[in-house]
Amino acid sequence: DGIKKSKYENILIMDGDLQHNPKYIYKMLKILFTKKMDIIVGARNFKEKNINKSLTFLRIGASKMLKLLINIFLGYKTSDPLSGYFIFRKKIFFRNKKRFYGYGYKILADFMYTDKSLKISEIKINFRKRVYGQSKMDLKVLMLFIEFFIKKNVKKFF
Repeated sequence: DGIKKSKYENILIMDGDLQHNPKYIYKMLKILFTKKMDIIVGARNFKEKNINKSLTFLRIGASKMLKLLINIFLGYKTSDPLSGYFIFRKKIFFRNKKRFYGYGYKILADFMYTDKSLKISEIKINFRKRVYGQSKMDLKVLMLFIEFFIKKNVKKFF
């Protein structure tokens, strides 16, 4: 609903738990405009020393495994297709909304793998320790993501 009601042409998606530092927004916008991209992803830097302070070992492992599977089976688009921090052009949403899977919390993957023509770039971000709330990544979300993954791949196999 927020995307639909926005009066602006570019939309920022950013988790509300303060793990994404707003200092990267200007850099993301600059790339969006200067390189004429459709989506700019704030990709978590898994090589960063402080990542272990912001994510558990299990969460890091699960994210890396899902990233690998996505990039192998759906095609590489970014080093962090599960990011909750990205800027995109609103017209992409309206052009593709009827084709989106639309369930779960990882909408970046829905954007990227619904429209193969998108121009996508990324910047590496330092992920901060969560200040509020807790991860929504649980068994239910994982099952929704597996269903998304299957639906996006079924055309390749049949």
